[in-house]
Amino acid sequence: MYAHFCEIMPQFRQQYYDVKLQDGNFQFLHESDAFEKSEIKDVILTELCLGFDTKKPNEIPMTVLSDISRLYPHKDLSAYIKGAAVNYELHQVSFSEPTYIPDHAFLESFGFSKDAFEKVRAGLWSLSDLLFALSTFYEVSADQKDNRVQWQWRVVDCIAPTFKRSWLVSFLCRLTGLAQIEICRVLDFLVASEENGMFNCSGNGYLQPLVQLEGFIFTSPLLLRMMPSMRNMLYSLNKTYPEHFSKTVAHHLEVELLKEVSELCNKIPGLMFKGSTPWSHEGRDGELDAILYDTDRRYIIALQAKAAIPPEGARMTRNVETRTLEAVNQVTSFEQLSRESKKKIFSDAIGAVSDDFLVSHGIVTRSGLGTNKAWKAAEGMAVFNVALLTYALLGTERNLLDFLSNPEKILSEVIDQLVQQHFIDWETGVVRLNHRELHIPLMKLDNDELQKLRVCISEM
Repeated sequence: MYAHFCEIMPQFRQQYYDVKLQDGNFQFLHESDAFEKSEIKDVILTELCLGFDTKKPNEIPMTVLSDISRLYPHKDLSAYIKGAAVNYELHQVSFSEPTYIPDHAFLESFGFSKDAFEKVRAGLWSLSDLLFALSTFYEVSADQKDNRVQWQWRVVDCIAPTFKRSWLVSFLCRLTGLAQIEICRVLDFLVASEENGMFNCSGNGYLQPLVQLEGFIFTSPLLLRMMPSMRNMLYSLNKTYPEHFSKTVAHHLEVELLKEVSELCNKIPGLMFKGSTPWSHEGRDGELDAILYDTDRRYIIALQAKAAIPPEGARMTRNVETRTLEAVNQVTSFEQLSRESKKKIFSDAIGAVSDDFLVSHGIVTRSGLGTNKAWKAAEGMAVFNVALLTYALLGTERNLLDFLSNPEKILSEVIDQLVQQHFIDWETGVVRLNHRELHIPLMKLDNDELQKLRVCISEM
């Protein structure tokens, strides 16, 4: 609940909530029904495009857990590797997430290869599985044996374990087959320590999963499992080395986003894609990031792409809002052109368009639009990310020309359908502070059904 409080307070400073004192307690309320609805839409769109597991991990055999238990407190390297190997290969292939940057840019961006990162991540996830299984094993043993306190301490050693750094490096080297220098480069990015200056990159939904003090590393299996996603890696890189991120990484984000849109269009007969189209007419300059159109070039969707990192917290949400408003301004500038100028721009880009061509506008993002202000500004435009567009075009029985002729209507209907299916209700969370209570609204989603939807979309 304290984590929710830390997330709510920056939003309070941004005046996202009305706060009232009632019966001695503070009531945090959404400022309007429109604000509430945009929050739900935005969260569901963001949930659709976050990384997720396509398969559940395998159960670790009891014989492996018994061998580790028998040798406790010694952390036998071979026994731990045997337990982690159960799910290592699975974790390499069963995690689905957007491609934020191309493989060839990974080394320049992070200082290590994508292959090394994914292998180390799979190794840490496998270690997390093993620690969770061991904690359950020790809990059961504590209930069945006389020396209950000793077994309970073993549980603590699993949920808040300490490893020698040299042990963890050796474990990952043997499990992944990577060289020690590659392991260390990835670990140094994930570890908070005084030596690497990475103590300050946590925040906005990211908490570094490993903390090093001298030669020891402290962690949590929950953090190991939750934190090493590409979204969090990019966030951490941007916060720690903003100038490097701006020069080396940022330009890849929009390119990869549009590449995913293009690949989706290739799966749909009759849906054409054209990339970046700069224009200069009537004393104005601009750019269409992409154009979607039919084979007759009658129905045209002009896209603006805003590929900000999916947000967590008020500051990142405000950044997404800012990028959305940029897109709205770009659309407004284009719409001020005469029909003749628009026709020439499109004809030069995709070939001669139909005399009765119809233009719609869309904003494609990595998540949602950020805030109610952004949703209100984007009224009349189609709003989507790749997951939503995939579901709308391949997961529903909608006609392609109906979509191209009125994408805003079609995508709004799909979003409303997803809200109806996956939003359950608002719950009231309570945070106690200085003898008062803060009542804050918490969104309750059907996470099991959302997970099924993510898997379904990934298979389309």
